[in-house]
Amino acid sequence: MNNVDRRAAASGAVATSRPVPLWSLRSRGWGVQWTVLVAVSAVFTVLFETMNLPAALMLGPMVAAMLAAGCETSVGVAVPLFRIS
Repeated sequence: MNNVDRRAAASGAVATSRPVPLWSLRSRGWGVQWTVLVAVSAVFTVLFETMNLPAALMLGPMVAAMLAAGCETSVGVAVPLFRIS
């Protein structure tokens, strides 16, 4: 419970929750979030490659990651994958 909820509860006000927007991926599972990220990354990479951009293989995933962050995803890499050396 955050401070706003505590103040509302203390004052006797009814707390209302905001609905999740349609574009938000926050409530989706990690598999859906990763699938969307990889698919959007591939689309942008192919688009940038057809435009002959020099760094298309880097820019495609970067634009996809920015869009994913805007859609409130929580995509992360598992800890054991960091230990591979």
